[in-house]
Formats: sequence, structure tokens, C-alpha cells
Amino acid sequence: MSRISKQITYEHIFSDIQEHMLIGSNITKWTRLIDDTKPNIRKKIQKKKIISKDNSSNINSWIPYQRDKLFWCLYVTVKGQGCFEQARDKLFQEENNFKYGSVDVLRSKAKEIKAAKISLQDIEAEIVSAKYISLKALHALAIAYEKSIIYKHDRIYYDFSYGTSYTIIERQSDKTVLYLGDVSKEVEKIKDELYYIDHTKKIKGISAYSAAEVREIAHKLTISTKDEKGKAYNKQELYSAITTKLTKLT
Repeated sequence: MSRISKQITYEHIFSDIQEHMLIGSNITKWTRLIDDTKPNIRKKIQKKKIISKDNSSNINSWIPYQRDKLFWCLYVTVKGQGCFEQARDKLFQEENNFKYGSVDVLRSKAKEIKAAKISLQDIEAEIVSAKYISLKALHALAIAYEKSIIYKHDRIYYDFSYGTSYTIIERQSDKTVLYLGDVSKEVEKIKDELYYIDHTKKIKGISAYSAAEVREIAHKLTISTKDEKGKAYNKQELYSAITTKLTKLT
């Protein structure tokens, strides 16, 4: 075979295998679709995991997956989702920084916290050392940061009203959900339909209520006011059922 024929043959073979070689043009072609879609896929997964949109109103629901769910709901209420996302890779450090920084904020609101019958010293100790913050700590932090928060669980709710607009934290069976945005209608519905818990006292003594008021509380807690035969429970029986359910929910 002549030298020219060999050269033509080599060029032909090289041309056939070139489309399978790891060269720049092929890599660009092969990865073009992957590169174009990968950011969108990542964004979609993160959004599904972290935040969902209530299509019926202008409300965003945010679900924390960290250990202290109540704390992170408070954190996002104060600092916003953007700060949480920026701190996602260093949440342990951010949690400590926020908690220790909150001590100074709490002290600046010492009079207001005392007026709410909350021990500032106890709350400071809890915030910097406890694995989970309590509802009492949530109340104190709402005062400190001037936030209005409704905490809802089953048929009861707590109302920490210290800001111009509300957020709602709902404890469900397997998760805690923070509702952001315009939740004014939901707040009205909660206040109208559910039973309000005063953090200092779950319920007053039976003598503080009329029979009609006890029945109204039972209705809000979805406690039946009649037995299986249709006979109405008396005031004492209903009051006992109410206190039993409140003990389970609080």
C-alpha cells in the first residue's frame, strides 16, 4: 500500500472514532443538556423539601427538619428564610450565635418580660443550654424581637402578640409548620374556632364559668356534650373532660 493510501486510511479511521473521543467539543455536546437542567432540578428539589405554596392565599408554609423545630421557626420569623438559606451549611454556628445574641435582646426587654410573668434568668439559661426551646421561651423571644406569633396545636392556640403582623406556627403529628405571609384570615379563624391558652393558667376554676361557657369550651375542643344515649353531660362532667383533654394537649 502506498504512503498516500495509508494516510487516507488513517484519516478515515480517525474520523470514525473522533466522535467517541474525550475531546473538548464532545464533552461540551454530551454535557450541554445536563448542565442546562441540573440547576433547575436542584432548585425544584430544595423548594419541595423546604417550602410549599398555599395556592388558596398569599401564604408560604416552611417546614424545619432540624432537631429544635420551634427554635428554627422563631429564627425564620425574626431573620427570614433568606438568612436561613445563607446559613444552611453552618447551622450549628448560626444557632449558637443567634441564641447568645438573643440574651442581650432579652435583657433590653426585661420589664416587658417580667410583666408577662416570665423569669428572665430562667429563659436566658434555657436558651443557651437547652436542646429544645419551650413555649415560654418562644413567648419571651416574641417579646424581645417584637413579633406576633400564634402557636397552634390541635384545637388549642397560644397568642404572643407583640408585633404589627402575625406568623403562625402549627404543631402537627409528625412535623412543625411555619406559615408566613398574610395570615390575617387564618388568625381570625383560629381565634374564633379554637380554645385560647393563657400560658400562666390553662383554664380557670369551674366556678369562673357558666354552664353555657363550659359547653362552648367543649365545642371548641370537639368534646361531645352528650353521652351515647343523647343525654347532656352536666357542667362538672364537661369540665372534667375539658381539663383531661387540655392536659394531653399542653
